[in-house]
Amino acid sequence: MESDEKLARAYHQQANYSISIGDERAVLRLHTVALDIIQNTDNSRLETLILGMMVTSLTRLGELNRAADTAEAAMNAAEELGDDEILAMTRTNVAFFYAEAGDIVKATQMLEQQITVCHKLNKMDGETIGRINLGYNYIHLGLYTLGRSVLEKALDLSARIGARRLNAFARYNLALALWREGDLNQAASFVTGAHQDMEEIGYAFGAAAGLSYDALILESLGELEKAIDKFSCAKESFEELGARAYAVDALAGIVRCQPARKKPGVARKKNEQLWEYLVTSGSEGMEFPMSAYQACAEVFLLFNEPSKARESIEKGHSELMEQAAKISNPAWRTSFLQNVPEHKTLAAMWTRLEAVDFS
Repeated sequence: MESDEKLARAYHQQANYSISIGDERAVLRLHTVALDIIQNTDNSRLETLILGMMVTSLTRLGELNRAADTAEAAMNAAEELGDDEILAMTRTNVAFFYAEAGDIVKATQMLEQQITVCHKLNKMDGETIGRINLGYNYIHLGLYTLGRSVLEKALDLSARIGARRLNAFARYNLALALWREGDLNQAASFVTGAHQDMEEIGYAFGAAAGLSYDALILESLGELEKAIDKFSCAKESFEELGARAYAVDALAGIVRCQPARKKPGVARKKNEQLWEYLVTSGSEGMEFPMSAYQACAEVFLLFNEPSKARESIEKGHSELMEQAAKISNPAWRTSFLQNVPEHKTLAAMWTRLEAVDFS
């Protein structure tokens, strides 16, 4: 048809299909082609929409430098466009990047704006997505009751509009809040149902997330061998999807659960793999980075490698304080440091450094 605009839309629709099955590499590839084509037209609305969606793909694939540049370009384009719906959608995608990059407060502020606009426009799908992500952010700030309240509304909205994938994500995030609060049976119930839905609709990323969350609950229940199996399956799935940081989260889970005294060779090898990633790539994009630093330090101490243990504690604590410094709300900052167990534990390990001979 010799229409650049229609060709770009066709690639965009292919990308939407890839989103539905969780293939972010295909999403990014197709949207890159679409973006190149659409720039030959005057359809700035579609161009802005694609830029925002590319931010999410780049973030999930761990390409955070590219994601940062794309996020800036997307926000500039959305603000210049002046379309409330596109601006709200762009905020959703950019907020996801900020949350993964460690600036939870900025992400939270953007999501609150996005939810307000979507509610005003009666965009229930957009409001649902915003609430799912906002509740998730509250959980990572240690604000579990607030997070559950937001997510329960998202659960209701997603059921009303028949959005099965969004409903599953709302249940995953509710499970995280319940897991943090110690209600492991209810958390497991939410994960089991949501994971089944993710598998039935063929959403690979969501299915991998379910394996990881199931493993977290099994770990908390003390069923370590089962947890290792689940973490291993999650790691393999995330690696196949190119979601490297999430795969490393699963690796950290394996390190935490691996009985080092019974299988010292395996435990040491897994820990070295985890530490190498943290040293070379940092923890950006990981869901539970401080758990990874804590796990490394504990294994290094067990194998009498005090200098590496010190380095792991100091590196983790430094990143923790950098994130805490971005939280302008004093009550939220305190919650972030005190209510998230691994944050509190890592800070305590750091304060003990001077009292322990690591030389």
